[in-house]
Amino acid sequence: MIKSLVFDFDGTIADSLQVVIEIYNSIIAPAYNIRPIQRNEEEIFRATDPRSLLRANKISIFRLPMMVLRAHKEIGKKISDIKPITNITEILNTLRKSSLTLGVCTSNSRKNVLAFLEEHKMLDLFDFIYSGKHLFGKDKLIHKLLKEHKLNKDETLFVGDEIRDVEAGHKAGLKVIAVTWGYNTRDALKLAGPDFVAESPEEIIGFAT
Repeated sequence: MIKSLVFDFDGTIADSLQVVIEIYNSIIAPAYNIRPIQRNEEEIFRATDPRSLLRANKISIFRLPMMVLRAHKEIGKKISDIKPITNITEILNTLRKSSLTLGVCTSNSRKNVLAFLEEHKMLDLFDFIYSGKHLFGKDKLIHKLLKEHKLNKDETLFVGDEIRDVEAGHKAGLKVIAVTWGYNTRDALKLAGPDFVAESPEEIIGFAT
């Protein structure tokens, strides 16, 4: 029986992809002398795992933390431009009414997540928010929140939109719902081996209840 769901933020709850690409192209790419993402390359971007993207753009893993911090700062300036995924608020409300524990585990900043949830009157839907500074290593955050909130792995689902979410959830011992409306495509996600694939927010309810 499922008693708790842990959600990724960007691409899963927040429809932030276009804002992130805009920030990457206009600020991050010029600052770090990286090739921007062209309009006709967006689907290639979505179909590629993040480590391959780093290698293709010759981005050192040592430079990544500074780039991520800069991106988070710029996202914070545009938080009002980011809207919730269509119907996700209603689905979260439904899940909340079923007495499930709901949480967020993200590589975005806690400040940005709180600002978004407050703006869209979603803050009361979640029992906890965990944030990590690095793109990789989300499994460690998941382990931490499971321990602190005394959540049983067998009774918890992780919900995310990226290959790295599937990998992190499995590494932490959780079953994973991969959602197809976010940063990675359906085909790319399926190759990562999620336990469930949701084509719409409504399908999350069927997997969780």
